This record gives sequence, C-alpha cells and structure tokens, in this order.
Amino acid sequence: MCFNSPGVVDDGSKQTEDGHDLVFGVNHLGHFLLTNLLVPKLKESSPSRIINVSSDAYQMAQLNFDNLNENKGRIASYSQSKLANVVFTKELSRRLKNTELAVFSLHPGSIDTEIKRNWSPFLKVLAPIIKFWMLKSANDGAQTSVHCAIADDISHLSGAYFKGCKVQKMATHAADETNGRRLWEISEEMTGLKETEKN
Repeated sequence: MCFNSPGVVDDGSKQTEDGHDLVFGVNHLGHFLLTNLLVPKLKESSPSRIINVSSDAYQMAQLNFDNLNENKGRIASYSQSKLANVVFTKELSRRLKNTELAVFSLHPGSIDTEIKRNWSPFLKVLAPIIKFWMLKSANDGAQTSVHCAIADDISHLSGAYFKGCKVQKMATHAADETNGRRLWEISEEMTGLKETEKN
C-alpha cells in the first residue's frame, strides 16, 4: 500500500531543493513521483491500494497550468495543491484501470496536527479557540483514511473521493480527463520522472 499524507501550508517564501514552490512540491509533486516509482512494486503485490490525503479545500481552486509553481498565498496555494491530489488520483485510476490497484483520495476533516506551525500569525493567535471548536483529534481524523485502506467493498470505486468514510460527488473540474492528462504531463516534467524511467 502507498499512503500519501504529508502536507504543508506556506506563503510562498520557501522552495524545495529542486526549486519548486514548497507547497506544490511537498503536497503534490512528492506524492506524484513516489507513487509512480512504487507502482511496479505495488503491482507485484496486488491487490493493493494507493491513498492520497486531500482536502475539501480543493473545491475552491483551479489549476494554474501556466505556472503551477506560483504561490498566491497560503489558502490559494494549499487549495491548488489539494486539487492536484484529487486530479492526480482520478487520472492515476484511469491509467491503472485494468490492474488490481485501487486509488482513492479523501478529505480527513480539520485535524489537530503540526500543520498549524505553518499558519499565519493571526491564525496562530486564534489556534486555541480553533482547536477547541473545530479540530478533530488525530484518531478521529484518521477514520476515513483507515476506511479507504481496509474496507473490503470499495475496490471497484477506484478514483473516488471520500469524506466521512463515504464517497462524495467530485467537482467537475477535478474529474475532467483533459485536466488529468495535462497535470500528469506537467508533473512528469517537473519531477523528471521520464528521465528517471529511462535510467
């Protein structure tokens, strides 16, 4: 099983070692590259699953194909990276259609994790209130991830988006095949995946 969960929030001031925006690099490109490198092994051990942790924030975003590295602020960049997770999941499910690998994306809910360290100063001041009223415990927040990992009756739903352990209707722009192919091609270029496969 491949479980892609790491995520960050940033204002655009930081980059990855490869020179990509930190948010897009960590939240999408890392998942894209790792998953593709693991797919051959996952096929050998199939049936298996690939799970990408996204967020309902994806619904607020559009993919800026002219410059996916552009960071327009914490919320906008995070939302775009979460949309990339959903689009990638859907496209990967198409490419793995005739295999025993199932792929899911999900919204875990708002969870009390270390991602708060990347919040804006204003939100950090409000953190105790937000935590009390809005944030789930890590245990509660993990339930949909666990469901996608072990539920027996969902393999035929590959490509689906889950929330609260149930399939959710996916936004049209996230399910769009053209967006899926385009994101895939650009992600290959940004990660050097094609060159890695040649070697």
